[in-house]
Amino acid sequence: ILMVLVSGLVLAQGHATEFVQVVACPRPSADMYCYWAKPVLGPAAQRVAYTDASTNAPHYEYSPQVVMRSRDGSQRLSITVDGQGRHHSPAWSTDGRWLALIVQKPASPQSSLWVVDFVSLLATHSTANAELLVESNNLLQVSWSVDGQQLAYEEQGRGIWIISSSGGAATQVVADGRSPSWGPDGSLVFERNDDLWLRTASGDVLRRTQTAFNELNPAWSPDGDWIAYTSDEAGTWDIWVISAYGGSRVRVTSDQPRVVAPSWSADGEALTFMTLDGPDTIWLATQLPDWTTRIEQRGWGQVKQLYR
Repeated sequence: ILMVLVSGLVLAQGHATEFVQVVACPRPSADMYCYWAKPVLGPAAQRVAYTDASTNAPHYEYSPQVVMRSRDGSQRLSITVDGQGRHHSPAWSTDGRWLALIVQKPASPQSSLWVVDFVSLLATHSTANAELLVESNNLLQVSWSVDGQQLAYEEQGRGIWIISSSGGAATQVVADGRSPSWGPDGSLVFERNDDLWLRTASGDVLRRTQTAFNELNPAWSPDGDWIAYTSDEAGTWDIWVISAYGGSRVRVTSDQPRVVAPSWSADGEALTFMTLDGPDTIWLATQLPDWTTRIEQRGWGQVKQLYR
């Protein structure tokens, strides 16, 4: 039996993706160390939010905060809710109106998930209207559903949970998974045992990759067709893109050292990511390759292997 499979990612001949440095460590002295994490793009890719855990001498205290910075560097805003605590893991809603983040209590595993009205924040520089959604222990990565009605988040050691953006009870949807990212049809992509997995809207769990390499930090494109992720397949950590439901994969970065944490712009036209060798640096990839399809003939046994 032969099946025709529409899949793949084919790079246009001679295409050159453009890489722009968005945030670089100033390193005014050897006593300052920049440590950033999880950059996410805001509306029209004009702003980036990220976790800033930079430290300074003499104590080098670890106290991460969520920072919003304009792409041109003209605006920088530290976003703080609920008094003291370690702020991390920002996530922008698709329409750019809301910014979710996690706050961990000092010297405690207790953490909370908050939603900030970003439009109000820009106007008032205040998070007084921030809403608390859930409190638990060791909350991690957050992702908005495309319609803005739900958020998925990771709870360390307890899998992936979803909660309404207006609050209420959270529901566990994956018992063993990390780094969720929401697709347009209600599916989730996540990492498990260094591979990528999908949880469909109906609750089925499918294995998306099964390789000898590490595939981490998945990010579903806004149109639902592609998944960006971090992989060491080429011998170095790079950003790759793979078709969401089958097919080959394409390496997006190759010259930057230790590239991690991809995130799409709301229109799918740009990716942001970090490089970790030396001072942490946040980059923006624009003029992305023309992700096109190709037709492949495969036996049914080969097709089944894609989802094992």
